[in-house]
Amino acid sequence: MSSSSDVDGNVNVGDTLKAYAYCAQVTRLSSATFHLAASLGPDDVRDRIFALYAFCRALDEATDGDNLSLNESKQKIDKLERDLRAAFSDDDDAALANCGCEAVALADTVRRTPSLSMQPFEEMIQGMRSDLRDDVRFNTWDDDLRTYCYRVAGVVGLMCVAVLGTKREANQKDAEEAAVDLGIALQLVNVIRDVGEDARERRRLYLPLDSVNRVGLSAEELFSSEYTPDERYERLVEGEIQRALLYFRRSLRGLPALPLFARIPTMAAADIYGALLAKVRMNGYDNLSQRAYTTSSEKILALPGILLRAIGRTPTLKVCGDSAYTNWLAKPEPARSLVQDLLVMVELSNKSDDDHAVEAAAKALECCNPCTSPARDSLLLGEWELVWSSPGSDFARLERRLRGGPLEGQAKSLQEIGNGYSRNVVVFPGDFVRVVITATVDADSVKVDTTNVGPPYTFELQIAGISIPLKFPAEFAQERTCLRTLYLDEDLKISRVGAFGERTTEGSLFVHVRRRAEQSRDL
Repeated sequence: MSSSSDVDGNVNVGDTLKAYAYCAQVTRLSSATFHLAASLGPDDVRDRIFALYAFCRALDEATDGDNLSLNESKQKIDKLERDLRAAFSDDDDAALANCGCEAVALADTVRRTPSLSMQPFEEMIQGMRSDLRDDVRFNTWDDDLRTYCYRVAGVVGLMCVAVLGTKREANQKDAEEAAVDLGIALQLVNVIRDVGEDARERRRLYLPLDSVNRVGLSAEELFSSEYTPDERYERLVEGEIQRALLYFRRSLRGLPALPLFARIPTMAAADIYGALLAKVRMNGYDNLSQRAYTTSSEKILALPGILLRAIGRTPTLKVCGDSAYTNWLAKPEPARSLVQDLLVMVELSNKSDDDHAVEAAAKALECCNPCTSPARDSLLLGEWELVWSSPGSDFARLERRLRGGPLEGQAKSLQEIGNGYSRNVVVFPGDFVRVVITATVDADSVKVDTTNVGPPYTFELQIAGISIPLKFPAEFAQERTCLRTLYLDEDLKISRVGAFGERTTEGSLFVHVRRRAEQSRDL
């Protein structure tokens, strides 16, 4: 479509309206669910979201469109890159003269969205061009595939945040990072859903090769129509499902920053698309010979629940429920992602007082202990800071008692484990008053993930740096406590605590992170 101009240099209103109508139609035909969800927002925002979708869809079609030769794909992407520069050009009349509807609508969107940058679009074009290589493979997640997912999908999150906006009190950077994480999660769903189509029709493999090789498979096996999924492949796909779930969970922190009208389409995209992961599992992890999909009725039935969760104080995604965890967590591949997952759940829980997700993540990790061997002294010794404890723990009860009192604020619990002793320090708000408990430590040489802590104890109160020795409470005098600790890596550990005697805290969960030298002055 060509554009004409009026006296002030803008694209004619009639042409712009037609361009937006075209973008709406492209969205509806490509994704009726997303079209419905986006239509729930204000007209102004809805039109601009359709413009973003249509331009990104045009790039996708230029890369993967049916019956396109490699040269034709390159030409189409080059044309869309020129259209992009025209949309962001100050000289709209001349620049848009030979552009398509997507660019005309995008140009108007750019004018109406000052924070919308051209860089995310340029990153996307770079990612799409990488799909036109002769040999599309990715060696690792960290170095290769994550960059690709960011370019072709993560950047869409940046575009959408610019259009949707955030609440006035929200942290813009946090919202953008969460939006990128959601884009990466959605792209990982694409990768998992389309393995067979990509590998056997296009000779492309988007699963990281180090993960493929780790389970004992090769790229050539996956390309072969003779290969059928086996236990190795199930492990491989479940590992990637866990990676996607991690990024869905990381995106949770951005939902409260969005206005209500923006939460609904965002959550709809996440939940309905994320449901494909469960479909892959239901299909026996066979995404080589069949393609997972959700029905129209399933999508429609999901919307009421999405709406109810969107208006909640702490909005959640259904895809992040307990069903995300399976027995496959005992396999090695998901472990690294699950460690990150636990920390994300801790961060969210500390903001919302929703402890269930932390417990679920910890239980999952306890099922699969990602350590190659149990903890040794080199991991045990050192200084740790408590970042989360279960509501029934002594420290959690202490924090609750501080509320409303003269020391109201965030108490801090520090731990130092040395050769033969364990020192626990409770730092009260204001860093003026602290309690120090020191106990003996007996590290069992056989069960090295278990530490027995017991008498003799020393108990002291510190006020403004002055130590006042106190008699240890009588009810603790004969008690030995068993700390079963799972060392996830050198900087993170979770502990289940049980006591021998009448008083027991069996089941209390603690999450600690290692303190570095610059943090250690408190001890």
